[in-house]
Order: sequence, then C-alpha cells, then structure tokens
Amino acid sequence: MKIIVAPDSFKGSLQADEVSAIIIEELKKMDSTYDVINLPISDGGEGFLLAMSDEVQRFKQKVTGPMGQSVTASYAIIGNKVIIEMAEICGLHLVEHHHRNPLVATTYGVGELIKNLIDEGYRHFTIGIGGSATNDGGVGMLAALGMRFFDDGQQLLANPHIMTVQNLDHTTLDERLVNCHFIIANDVSNPLCGEAGASVVFGPQKGLKYPAIEQVDQQLASVGRMYERRVGKAVSNVPGAGAAGGIGAAFLAFFNCEMVAGAVLVLHNAKYEEYLGHSTVVITGEGCSDEQTLAGKAPLHIAEIARRHEVPTILLSGRVSACDRKILQPYFYAILSVVQGDVSPQQSLENASYFLRQAAQKLQPILEELPLN
Repeated sequence: MKIIVAPDSFKGSLQADEVSAIIIEELKKMDSTYDVINLPISDGGEGFLLAMSDEVQRFKQKVTGPMGQSVTASYAIIGNKVIIEMAEICGLHLVEHHHRNPLVATTYGVGELIKNLIDEGYRHFTIGIGGSATNDGGVGMLAALGMRFFDDGQQLLANPHIMTVQNLDHTTLDERLVNCHFIIANDVSNPLCGEAGASVVFGPQKGLKYPAIEQVDQQLASVGRMYERRVGKAVSNVPGAGAAGGIGAAFLAFFNCEMVAGAVLVLHNAKYEEYLGHSTVVITGEGCSDEQTLAGKAPLHIAEIARRHEVPTILLSGRVSACDRKILQPYFYAILSVVQGDVSPQQSLENASYFLRQAAQKLQPILEELPLN
C-alpha cells in the first residue's frame, strides 16, 4: 500500500513536519511494508518557507514583529527569487494569547524585509500570507515601503495603525516596486470586509471581540476604499483581499502581483500529483477543520486533486466538530478528530504529540478496508 502523508501544521502546537513524522511512525507500527511518502505542506501560513525551500537556501534578518518587537525572520533565496513567509515576521504564534491585539498588531516588518531585499537587488518575490496576528489591511507594510498615512487632523502618522488612518499619500511609495513582481500565496478566498471579511471571520482568533469587530470591519472597508480611489480599480471584493488581515488588498492595489492559492503552489512545488499516480490513499489534516477549510485551506485542495486521480483522502485534524463533520464529509473518505470524547481542546494543545499519536492509531481499520491499487 502506497500512502501519501501530507498534513498542514496544527496551529499552536505542531509544525507540519512534526505532524507527518508522528503519523508515519504510527503507520509503520501497523505495517512496516507500507510505502509512505512524506509531504508536509502549507497553504501560505506557517510552514510555507519550509515547504518551498531547502535549509541551505534560507537566510535570516531582524525586522519588526507583530507587536513592535524585534524578531529574526527567515526567508529563502532561490536563484534570483525570494521566498517569504509572512508568519515568520508577524505570525499569530509570535504573540502570547493574552497579548493578542489586532488593533495595534502591524505588518511593518513585512515591508521592511521587502525593502531590504529590494536594496540588495531582488525583484522577484513569492510571499505566503497566511497565519498572521494582524488585521491592518497592509497599512504597516505600505508605511515601511514609503507610503504616508494621516489621521483625521491630517497629521502625518509616524506609526500608523488601522484605526488611526483617515487619509494616505501613495505617491511616496517606493518607486522600485514598479519593476518588481510578486506571487502572493494566500490561504483563503475571503474579501476584505463584510460578513465573510477579514475582521468578522478571522478577527476573533486574533483577539478581536464585538463591538470592536464591527468597528474594525468598517474602518478596514474605509481604508479599502482609499486604496481603490488611489489606483482606480476595485480590490476589496477580489477573492483573497481579506487574507492575513487584509494585506491581500494592499498587494492587489499597489503591487504588480499574482494571487494564487498557497496550497496549490506548495503542492505543485512538492510534485504532489506525480506521487498520486500509484497511490492508494492520502492522509491530510490541520489544527482545526471547519467551514473555513472549504474556503481554500490546504486539506481541501489536497482532497480535490486526489479525487481527480480517484485516490481517497482521509482527514485527521486536531479538531472537527460534529456540525463541521457534516459539511466536510462530501470531500473526504473518512474524518478523524484528535479532540473528541474525553480529550479536550486544551489537552490536545498541551500534549499534542501524545493525542495525535492516539488518533493516528485509529487509521488502521480505515486503511484495512481500502481496495489496493
């Protein structure tokens, strides 16, 4: 039996390569003859850099982190191209739970790194924009690249945040961006604002609460309109504009960019479809599988591509509620959840490896009923 193990990270507990290592170890205990392909992946968030580059291609720079602190961010150079993972700079995992505050969290460090690399002569960038702690619509990134922002008194903002911006001057943006090309790997297809937008859908996990969610959503919509007026094109409702706290809208407005599904890019880079040719089954998963999974997350793309090759996909995720299981069932051959029965969400986070191992052991009867290719 040939098995592809291609999980995303379990956010807040395990990296994708750690998840795949545990699952593979349990599979080999079941049957040492299993032919297992190890393909830890990412949809543009945590693990994107790992999935898109080798260790010898990676470098580090100190930039501004999500809460203004200095962070050391890794990036990769492959030929004349740069690979950046936004989560390395302003990822949610860089902020302790009780310190999360999207009202002040900034993407400034993303702009810093881009500027530094442009200074070094690079003009081709691939940037994974998932997993951020931010909800600033890319204001911080644009400020680092020279754009000027003003408050309601038309005073220049030295440290602009989404709730303080009332006007902007885009003519001061780094003119070298015109000669740069960006591939933006996003993990969702959400618009900038509204019921399916960045603040409403992803704000709560970043620390936003009502009524602040509504206020930030309205302000993000206002900033989006400013972007659109300056460039003369609509961006707020483009799929992916709301990715990573709305930074997608900033890229769409002011950068020469191509928006792609991060998981599709990573799977292509990993030659996923080539491995599917003679495979029996695919095992994938993520920290929490719910309706957002169907908005462009990695497990959905993995299952859809596998289906085209008539290969079934098993979903093994940290948490899948009974309600979400129903909407996910049409896409997966079987669904397993680490959190269930006597295993609480808190337990699964605090002892993630142990409980993932326990859940992986439940794969055996499912695998035994599969027809061999």
